[in-house]
Amino acid sequence: MIMEIQKKQFLYATILGILNFICGVIHFVFEFFLLSNTSIYREFLLIENILIAFMFFYFFYVLIWGVKMQKVFFAEMSIYFWIIFVFTVLCFQPEVTSLHMINWMLSIPQKYILIFTGIVAFILSWLNYRCIKTLEKNSQENSLRS
Repeated sequence: MIMEIQKKQFLYATILGILNFICGVIHFVFEFFLLSNTSIYREFLLIENILIAFMFFYFFYVLIWGVKMQKVFFAEMSIYFWIIFVFTVLCFQPEVTSLHMINWMLSIPQKYILIFTGIVAFILSWLNYRCIKTLEKNSQENSLRS
């Protein structure tokens, strides 16, 4: 049973890590689009976007290669992050985001991409968190028995 939960947790964390990696790559590529921007907010947008890209890359790193304490912290934080991230982008509806590149290539409105990605990431985060908590509970029960 514990091996099965560990395999599920590994699968959820890996898929969530890949999703974060893809988000990081999209933001990194969007950086080149922002270089052509001539608005007064150009420098702010460049810095803000690269920080978001590196944040997604860091999440990917923690999910795949992080130590246990990092993974436990990130598992819970990821649930809140995706809810807040999707909610704020949908509320403020910025005119130009990294999702415009996908909209330009595939003609899918950014809000649909964001909602779909957010729901998938939220579900994976929640499943990952549940598996980690179940494994911790089983570990504590086994240590009490010993």
